Order: sequence, then C-alpha cells, then structure tokens
Amino acid sequence: MTDNEIAQRLRALPRRTPPAAWRREILAAVEAAAERPEPLGWWARLFQPRPFGWALLALTWLGIIVLQSPYRPPRPAHLAVPTDTKQLRELLLARQRLVPDFDSPTPSPPTSQRSAPHGRASHST
Repeated sequence: MTDNEIAQRLRALPRRTPPAAWRREILAAVEAAAERPEPLGWWARLFQPRPFGWALLALTWLGIIVLQSPYRPPRPAHLAVPTDTKQLRELLLARQRLVPDFDSPTPSPPTSQRSAPHGRASHST
C-alpha cells in the first residue's frame, strides 16, 4: 500500500469530533503550559538578548585586541639602546660605577685612575 492510497482511505473515513470533556481537558493543559514559563538557568539568563550588554562586551574585547596589537610607539632617544660599541662600553662602565655588584661576596676595593690597564683610556676626550 502506498502513501497515496493511505491518504485516500483516510480522507474517505467520516470525521468524528472528540468528546467535549476531552477538548476542555486538552485546552486547559495547553493554557496552563503557556502561562507557566520554563525556569531559566543562570547561563540562559546570561545569554538572553541584551543589546547594551553585548555591545559593552564587544567593546571590551575590541579594546583588549587593540591594546595587545603589535604596534609599539617608537622609544624616546634617551631610552634608545646604543648600537655603537664605544657608546655601549661607556654605558656599561657607568653602570658598573653606579650600581654595586651584589653577586660578589665581598666588596671590591676602589680602583684609582693610575692603576687602570693600558687598554683603557683614563680620561675622556
């Protein structure tokens, strides 16, 4: 038997109306279900459409992305790392004079200008 034959037989059957008590019972159950909303969990309430909240969240993420972008402003000249060997050597010597060496167990005695090795200049030009 095909679907068309079944449909034709069903159309040929006389229609019967359900009893009135059934109709009232079914409609009462549908109305009661429609009046009582389904309780939502915290996650469902969080994701309900709230345009202002979602816009604020999107703006926050956009700000994070912009702040983490690879763009870095150029360093000021006084913070630039010297690339010249002479400047780098002078910077390291100045640092050694200003910052004590905390790794050595005993403090080193101060050196005089006369006892400097021959490779180093004792005066600035």
